[in-house]
Amino acid sequence: MPGAREQIDDATARTPEASPAQQPAARMVSWRALAIALLLMPFNSYWVVIMEVTRYAGHPTTISLFFNVVFVLTVLIALNGVARRINPRLALEPGELLCVYVLLAISTAVSGHDMIEVLTPILAHLSRFATP
Repeated sequence: MPGAREQIDDATARTPEASPAQQPAARMVSWRALAIALLLMPFNSYWVVIMEVTRYAGHPTTISLFFNVVFVLTVLIALNGVARRINPRLALEPGELLCVYVLLAISTAVSGHDMIEVLTPILAHLSRFATP
């Protein structure tokens, strides 16, 4: 029955779930997410170094969920709500917020307690005391 098959194809083509071309693509890694993360990285790393090396208190990188990154993400989500009310095109998508979170978490891990105080001397030790 070729007529019945054409009817089924027409019915599935009209549903919004069946055609991915009609739905907007979710933004994950975008230039503005990278720009926001790159602008926040120096301040985030400075905050970690001050807390862990200078004041030796707080230690955000000794726990599994970096609270400094969660705080920055909370502020970004609040600002995102304001931006969504002003102009919805300015608001960040969830994937972009995730990108900012991941990049800030990586920068926190690199500038954290075990990176500066432990890993750097170990790397220098290898080349200094290497024997044939």
